[in-house]
Amino acid sequence: MRADVYQAMAKAEDTHWWFRARRTILTDILKRLSLPKNATILDAGSGTGGNLSMLSGFGRVYGMEMDREARILANKRSIVEVQEGALPGPIPFDNQLFDLIAMFDVLEHVEQDYSTLTALRDRLTPQGILLLTVPAFEFLWSRHDVIHHHKRRYSLSPLLRMLDRAGYKVTFASYINFWLFPLIALARIVDRLSGGKVVGSAAESEGNAELFIPPVPLNNLLEKIFASESRLIKFMRLPFGVSIVLTAQKA
Repeated sequence: MRADVYQAMAKAEDTHWWFRARRTILTDILKRLSLPKNATILDAGSGTGGNLSMLSGFGRVYGMEMDREARILANKRSIVEVQEGALPGPIPFDNQLFDLIAMFDVLEHVEQDYSTLTALRDRLTPQGILLLTVPAFEFLWSRHDVIHHHKRRYSLSPLLRMLDRAGYKVTFASYINFWLFPLIALARIVDRLSGGKVVGSAAESEGNAELFIPPVPLNNLLEKIFASESRLIKFMRLPFGVSIVLTAQKA
């Protein structure tokens, strides 16, 4: 991604409703996992480091990131040293195996998604867990995906089949960002069909549309709506959403 997009992301990750609500959902999932007390955790694609603090509450975190600008911003957080690495490789940290590999909205950025999944499987301990999020549904493709250098979006069934071929047993999977899906889907479709002329703005044309932080009351409301799904997915798989979240282990 462009340096200005990473800089905007670094500023928004701590306060933007989407990042905050997703961390709430991921934290609840992490609490339900049977991780060892001193779990080794790989943040595979740390970006600007917005998830490092959350992950560090569950064990010893190792961070890796391909982009130099993103690594600099992540390391300014002084949580862990994020090292240079790429997917499907080279993955740093010698032959370290991990109890948890977290890959949050990273798989859609890599050319070789299947090879990436198999490479990460080989870095899991025998009982290790992959915690993965990806953006959902190709029909939601918009300028957001172009600006963020996405290669693809995913639907749940094909993704589950790919994980099966890559040697994983999926233990949990659901769409998320379900409540807000109709509004976001409409905005994405209109944006794509209009070439950005209908819902675009000067800020959006610079690539930071979805990193804009709404006024505090609206930001808090959107966070509560999205984060409330953490309770739903304890009991059911949501039928659609803007993203997918899943956990998997070696088959």
